[in-house]
Amino acid sequence: MEFLRVTGENLDREHICCALTGADAAGKKAWLADRFADGLVFCKGDARGKCFVEYLPGEKAWAPVEAEGLLWINCLWVSGQLAGQGNAGQLLERCEQDALDQGRGGLAILSADKKRPYLADPRFLTHMGFTEADRAGYFRLYWRPLDGAARPPRFRNCARSQRTDCEGLILYYTCQCPFAAKYAPLAERLAAARGVPLRALRLETMEQAQAAPSPFTAYGLFWRGAFVTHEISRRKSWTSSWRSWKRRIDMVESRCGLLCSQCAYRESTDCAGCVQIEKPFWGESCPVKSCCEERGLSHCGQCPSMPCRLLTQFACDPQQGDGGARIEQCRKWREEA
Repeated sequence: MEFLRVTGENLDREHICCALTGADAAGKKAWLADRFADGLVFCKGDARGKCFVEYLPGEKAWAPVEAEGLLWINCLWVSGQLAGQGNAGQLLERCEQDALDQGRGGLAILSADKKRPYLADPRFLTHMGFTEADRAGYFRLYWRPLDGAARPPRFRNCARSQRTDCEGLILYYTCQCPFAAKYAPLAERLAAARGVPLRALRLETMEQAQAAPSPFTAYGLFWRGAFVTHEISRRKSWTSSWRSWKRRIDMVESRCGLLCSQCAYRESTDCAGCVQIEKPFWGESCPVKSCCEERGLSHCGQCPSMPCRLLTQFACDPQQGDGGARIEQCRKWREEA
């Protein structure tokens, strides 16, 4: 297949490989036009279909990552009839050659713990020589070094806990993804029609994106300060998705698996639960809470090391423990998520 580079000169007449076209893609094209000066490259297959890669210098990434000296891949998407023909590999080869020509130390890209919508498939990345460099919640940061002296990318601290101080339902989004630009305002209207207050906040600068509370800045939904999902819901699925999100977030009462609703100290100390407060009522800090939040986890059940020595020590403490009940609760939360 032949490949074509989209630039400021041909952007108006070229299709940007998305299912959305015309007015629905206008926001994305405007976003691209503003990024070309930052070194953004949009390379696509010269065929009608979804086959493209989009990347720019790591210093200019619209994501809360530290990727200096690397090329940051915004999106690599090959699907439909163009998949399974080696096109994704060819796009990565072009990206790698650009990195070498610019003297950059490697490639970096956002992925997840498993194949998830709008994110690069971790199995494909591993097959292509990428390795995991960092993690925050279910998000994974992958990279492929091209220079032995290159430093691996890292998530910025603002994205590790995946929490925000805003109450209620908050949606952060950018015009980097045309689906987000279309469905974020729609989500705001659908939520209002159902009596659910939602604020859709568009990130309009690179600085805002690099300070975002979630690694995927194209679309990030938060409920009561906690990250819910990066998956973009359309009109038909929004209501059912909202009910599922709310149940999942409200279900988790603590980091360690303790059920706050059954805690004898809850009312007497006016404790809102460790998910909602900065420090516990009984001291300056809780090592289990700190461990979860530093790793970007909602609770211990999301950790591959669960049950670790620290959690077991808390659960089996002869005076304050519960005989391991909180460990089982964490397993239950993990299974129900």
